[in-house]
Amino acid sequence: MSKLKSLSLPKKLDLGKRRLIKLLDELDQLLEERAALREIEEQLRTSEEHYRQVEESQEEFETTLNDDEVDSAMDEWAKFRQSFRQSKAKAQTLIDELRAVDVVPGSIRSAEADRYVRLPRCALPKFDGDVTKFREFWDQFESSIHQQRDLSDAAKLVYLRDCLTGDALGAIAGLSAANADYQVAVRRLKERFDRPVVVTRRLLLNLVGTPIREWDVKALSNHIDRNVDALTALGKDPRTEALTAAECLITVARESLPEQARIKWDEQTMEDESAQSDLSRFMQFLRNQAELMHNHRPSSLVSSGTPSSVARTPQKTTKLREHGKTATHLQVSVTDRCLVCRGSHRASDCPAIRKAAGRQRRALMRKAGLCFHCLEPGHVAKECGRGGDEKPKNGNSGEPGTSRLSERPSDPPLEKDQRRKEVNPVNVNLASRIKSGRARLQIVRAFAHGNGDRRMVVNCLFDTGAERSFIREDVAQELGLRGEKLSMTVHGFGGSSAFSNARNGYYITQNYVGQ
Repeated sequence: MSKLKSLSLPKKLDLGKRRLIKLLDELDQLLEERAALREIEEQLRTSEEHYRQVEESQEEFETTLNDDEVDSAMDEWAKFRQSFRQSKAKAQTLIDELRAVDVVPGSIRSAEADRYVRLPRCALPKFDGDVTKFREFWDQFESSIHQQRDLSDAAKLVYLRDCLTGDALGAIAGLSAANADYQVAVRRLKERFDRPVVVTRRLLLNLVGTPIREWDVKALSNHIDRNVDALTALGKDPRTEALTAAECLITVARESLPEQARIKWDEQTMEDESAQSDLSRFMQFLRNQAELMHNHRPSSLVSSGTPSSVARTPQKTTKLREHGKTATHLQVSVTDRCLVCRGSHRASDCPAIRKAAGRQRRALMRKAGLCFHCLEPGHVAKECGRGGDEKPKNGNSGEPGTSRLSERPSDPPLEKDQRRKEVNPVNVNLASRIKSGRARLQIVRAFAHGNGDRRMVVNCLFDTGAERSFIREDVAQELGLRGEKLSMTVHGFGGSSAFSNARNGYYITQNYVGQ
């Protein structure tokens, strides 16, 4: 009877091992297919129960062997036990990964949960890049995914991507699913969105900047509780010394700074967070910024070194930049075209002047502002370089431009070129230069009209880039002009200036230019 029992025990053990191997193969197949969590758990439970039965049979079998046979049987069972342990660990890892999505983060499992009772599904939190919500998001993600030791970093990165949207997702868009990239992603998110200084500032502004209106008591209570609780979570409890009046004052004053000044102050707080509550440092920062802005004000002198003859205003300066052309440009460009008919030839070759009679010709040249002798703009006949020394060849000195217009087509081309080269040069910033060597500023002569038929010739100064000119007060009084009262400051060399608030502004439109 004992012999029969000893023969049936090895067979029973062998059959148990075969059955356990079959169960483990089925478990591996379920793991490869990533089957349902419940199915994997049930297969693992069945395998564990059968393993314990086989282990009991193995121990009973070893009692029937001698010492040498026992050692050999134990070594064989150790290899079998190692294979079972590896399959179980692999299954448990996948089960933990699947459970991480389905269980409530941070919940404590009850006795029923240990018996595989599934809790209601709770989705992982989402984060879109709002710095005020990063701490709340990270606390939940850390407890449910980040602290899972059995979960690989590659799997954690997959869960992290699924929780991010908007700017937050864009911050880690270039990272792969490698294990090392998960740590890089966590570090990058914390560097960019874990900004307690910025969050504290926004929460303080929510409290201090509460609109002054009639609040519903419940709404006001919820508003204060929500912001105070959020500040307390950041270690800035307004009910204690953790949040000082200096930090509140700095936060409010920062919002009134220009954008560039705010950026510079934020750079300092990023380098040293203690500056956020250092009122003395903030006051010194404001003084430094005020001094720098004062030292970098634009000079009141024009680039040529001469004091501007106009009192510029921001509105006028904008218009000047739009046009970008002054009297200097006008003087240079006007010589390339005929001032009489606006053709692409010189005034001396203008057919309108050639065909006109004496008085009509003089009127055309006077209207165009041309010299009666050389037909060039910029000076009058008595200041012309050809006046007095050069006499008209045809003896007709009474008609303007006779010396030029009397040229015939039979004249040699070389003689014409020599005559044209005799024209006085025009300086860039000067309207004319007389024989004595004195330079004249650019001016335009215009008629200033008063009430009725009263009018007077006035000289309008055309300085480089000028927007306004002056006329004498006696001229304005004689014409009876009544302009708009303006305040004006005239800047001179060395920083000197004079202020006047009793000047009239007049508008002069170009209508007729006299000789």
